[in-house]
Amino acid sequence: MGEVLVSVIVPVYNTQLYVERAVNSILKQTYKNIEIILVNDGSNDDSEQVCKGLINRDERVKYFSQLHQGVSAARNLGMQEAKGFYFLFCDSDDYWEEKLVERVVEEFKHQDCDLVHFSCKSSDEELYPSSIVKEEFLDQKEVILRYFNDGSIFRNMYSCCYGGYKADIIKNNNLVFNEKLVLGEDGLFTLEYLMYCHSIKFISDELYMYVQDFDDRKSATAKMNQVSYNEYELLCIYLKTISDKWNMQLTEEEKVKVYGSCYDKLIGRLVRLVAYPPFRSVKKNIRLLDDVINNSYVSMAGNYYRKKRKTDSQQIPKLMKKRKVILVWLMLRSKRKNYYKLYGKKKFGKSIWKDDDIVEYKVK
Repeated sequence: MGEVLVSVIVPVYNTQLYVERAVNSILKQTYKNIEIILVNDGSNDDSEQVCKGLINRDERVKYFSQLHQGVSAARNLGMQEAKGFYFLFCDSDDYWEEKLVERVVEEFKHQDCDLVHFSCKSSDEELYPSSIVKEEFLDQKEVILRYFNDGSIFRNMYSCCYGGYKADIIKNNNLVFNEKLVLGEDGLFTLEYLMYCHSIKFISDELYMYVQDFDDRKSATAKMNQVSYNEYELLCIYLKTISDKWNMQLTEEEKVKVYGSCYDKLIGRLVRLVAYPPFRSVKKNIRLLDDVINNSYVSMAGNYYRKKRKTDSQQIPKLMKKRKVILVWLMLRSKRKNYYKLYGKKKFGKSIWKDDDIVEYKVK
């Protein structure tokens, strides 16, 4: 056929009712030279039986299993076993439009790019908005400059499922999903992959279907909306990732776009840390805030911060730069009423790290 092999990695965990739909949407692709790597992450329902039935139906389907270790470990195992020239990822409770693989391979061939990202259509806009990107071809630096400023790019690249990747870039640079994270692991993987790209193609077509049409996932999404994850931790990691690779290549003006915009997002995320009555203890939270403010990458980024909106505080970034932690805490704390109006009162707090316990807020 002359077509390169494409590996599709599908982590499976307790999705006995939906994994067949996902696999069927991949088998029906107009591009046929694919392999589907199903990785059962220790499911305790009948997912294993469904997966084994799919193996018998089509030789392109391959099956692997492991003890329950999380989606990152499942994807890492899938990448180890994959033989394709390109990698794609699909969650086992979602599905694809039939031309997804064909479009991705065409862009890789004709645009000579290293990363292809496409739009995602959500089945429930209220629970999870669609992720739509503008059709455009960008070099690596332009994406870096727009990463924290362009909401569509930032949100689209937050998921590894909305992109196609070259296997040799992943393997040559030992890229893996961070198995210690419970949030943002796929966004971090995509960002780390971006560090080794020359050019990126964004496709506006809605090729990936993110589904919330069943109670389990709606419940999970609703529960997630009740949890305030410490996303400031992710931003610190993202900031380090870009800075370590790009700092010497950015002009002072470009650093304002990259570091200053990340700092702006960081301030917004820090409001979550102090918007609620104490969990664990006020002392513990202030120590967490102190760690962020005194992070060397955060301190560097603060030098490039510029106020973006009329409503932005002038005092908080100034106090952060002076490392006045207690005063920053009090200033952020004063914003909690407005935060409640915008986002509601979260019931639980959670670190992005797997080993940290979920904690309950005492929100009144």
